[in-house]
Amino acid sequence: MAGAARRDDAEGPNTVLSLEGKSTAEIASYASEVLRIKAGENAIRKAPATSVRLSALDQPERAVRSWLHVDTDQLDLFTALVRVRSTHVGAYGGLDEIAGVVQVLRLEAEGDLLALVLYEQRSDRARLRARLEELGEIMSWEVVSNQSVEPALATWRALTKQAAEREGLLAEHGE
Repeated sequence: MAGAARRDDAEGPNTVLSLEGKSTAEIASYASEVLRIKAGENAIRKAPATSVRLSALDQPERAVRSWLHVDTDQLDLFTALVRVRSTHVGAYGGLDEIAGVVQVLRLEAEGDLLALVLYEQRSDRARLRARLEELGEIMSWEVVSNQSVEPALATWRALTKQAAEREGLLAEHGE
């Protein structure tokens, strides 16, 4: 599809979509050929409404962000899931400041924090562990043997399609 939207590595998690400056016909062609959906005229017409909804948020740049997936196995990095119990008020935000922490979740029942961490060497693990212990008690440290982002990609595709169907943005349903 010369001059149209580009999708590199179409089957993998390192998908790059570039629709800026593309005509409505090019976007529709991309949606049909690559995504296998037919974008209705409403999709292009209603796009500014989505922008308005995002701009009404306190921090719209935090609602939808560019995402980067790094294959930690290929880079020979260790990945671990760490459970931290803390009564420290700023512990959740404090994890954002620790190099090596790549994702943070707060569990509802106990209020414990789960941190997905990356490190290269055992000495890095010790440094990271010491930093995490400043914020609370480490309840568990589980090294991750395998991980996949494919479920996230499938989920976001499904949720996006459901929202588009609900808002009448698809020309044809069920494709």
